[in-house]
Amino acid sequence: MENSDEANCPSLNSMLQSKVFSFSRIEEMMLKQMRTRKGEYSEFFLMSPDDENQLFRLVMPRYFYYLTTSDARDKEKIAKTMNSLGLVKSDAIREIIKNEI
Repeated sequence: MENSDEANCPSLNSMLQSKVFSFSRIEEMMLKQMRTRKGEYSEFFLMSPDDENQLFRLVMPRYFYYLTTSDARDKEKIAKTMNSLGLVKSDAIREIIKNEI
């Protein structure tokens, strides 16, 4: 499980210290509480021009997770499945998901 927290997120700390953006105390707390659970969900902070900033959680079906992943290990798994079974990417992803169940 991948979690971002204040101690392990130097880029967040740098952004908050730089004062490039102006956040309320509540917004800073929300930023520090953002989490990612690899393969389950990712949280993100959306800043709007109307100052209606909010924390959101993105939950994707497994197929779209694999289709959009930037994780090198998952990309390698897709490539190996494509090569070993002679599949196109979409079919390789379906095969990986089938084997996860």
